Amino acid sequence: MNIEVNEMKRLWMLALALVLVFTLGQSAWAFTDTQNDPHAEQIKALKEAGILSGEADGLFHPNKKLTYAAGISAIVKALDLSLESETFNTVPKASDSYTNLSDQAWYAEAFIIARLNGIEVPRDVSPDDELTREQFIHYLYQGINATGQYGYTKMYFFIADEAEFTENFMGGIQNLLNARFDLLDQEGRFYPQASVTRSDAASWLYQARQFVQQHDEAAQEEPVVESPLADLALEEKSINSSVKQVTVTATAPHPGYGIKIKSITFDGEQAIIHTETIMPEEGMAYPQVITEVSASTFIDASYKPVLADKSRNIKSLR
Repeated sequence: MNIEVNEMKRLWMLALALVLVFTLGQSAWAFTDTQNDPHAEQIKALKEAGILSGEADGLFHPNKKLTYAAGISAIVKALDLSLESETFNTVPKASDSYTNLSDQAWYAEAFIIARLNGIEVPRDVSPDDELTREQFIHYLYQGINATGQYGYTKMYFFIADEAEFTENFMGGIQNLLNARFDLLDQEGRFYPQASVTRSDAASWLYQARQFVQQHDEAAQEEPVVESPLADLALEEKSINSSVKQVTVTATAPHPGYGIKIKSITFDGEQAIIHTETIMPEEGMAYPQVITEVSASTFIDASYKPVLADKSRNIKSLR
């Protein structure tokens, strides 16, 4: 009798141990087939955030090629893109914009959201087409820009296989490299024409999500103060066939104020000029005379300069 009880106890403990091993394994890795993947932690974070759910067999298949249906859906979900700010007379359908997509398919809504948020997927796309690495990063970059305006620095990054890129896709990856995205291998290659794997796509989605969230948090922490500057205007001056000078002018209540060009972002053919008001130094007395202030920068002659939104952050000289 005691032998039988002990044997049952031993079997029960063994079963419990197996359950614990399985449970711990699940907590260590998002899926049982990602434990050796270099992006395992990022995949896990996306799964916990509800962005990734794996395939029908419960596995992630990190080395499998990513389809348009899965890729566009993941971008929309990871960046929280929606149609909340849109108004429609009729409900939009996927078939309005895409010739090969079913309106009843699980991915249909994601493609509608992507299209109306400026993600330029070809009209004749098929949901099971494989995404190349340059295509996925291009759509991800467009999705990021749909969440807000970001000031990318303009340092040029050498990419060893740059000649293999489609021309219009180079700008996005350069901006993301300036935003410190980890995109290149140790030899500085991107392999733009290769199909993107689910693992690499997950890594880039994670970085994009972090990038947007960090900027949102910074914006919430930084108080927005109404600028005292008025009558902002742009002046252009051609320097040569390749470069133009852009000057922002404004009127200030007195000469203690100043203006600076904080950043330049690019949207299509537009160079969007973001300005910042410089406040007077504390303790100084200034004559109350309306004063013109200005700041200049240089841009490529092919761009049309435009002023960003008139609400600007203010920075003191103190």
